[in-house]
Amino acid sequence: MTSKATSTEAPTDSGDTEAYQQAIQLLHACSTEDGFLASRTERDNYRRVWARDGVIVGLAALMSQDQDLIVTLCLCHNSIFSEIGRDALFNLVCQQTYPKVACW
Repeated sequence: MTSKATSTEAPTDSGDTEAYQQAIQLLHACSTEDGFLASRTERDNYRRVWARDGVIVGLAALMSQDQDLIVTLCLCHNSIFSEIGRDALFNLVCQQTYPKVACW
């Protein structure tokens, strides 16, 4: 019987290890100086830093314990929180003023 990874350990099964490595590579591919992109493709409106996606990917970054990904999570938060309006809401206006971050 193969052992499965706990929530904070990398997988040990060879099939799981390959999938894990592919997932980590994808996280790195979506990492930018502004945070995690929702998609690395140029399709529609997904090549932006989104609050929801950044948090979900950020959880994976924390669980991976990869320091570069954790730094990207911090950059993501900085980008998103720099766009909060005076009413504590994310403004649609930021799409024109800061096109790298999508705020809703």
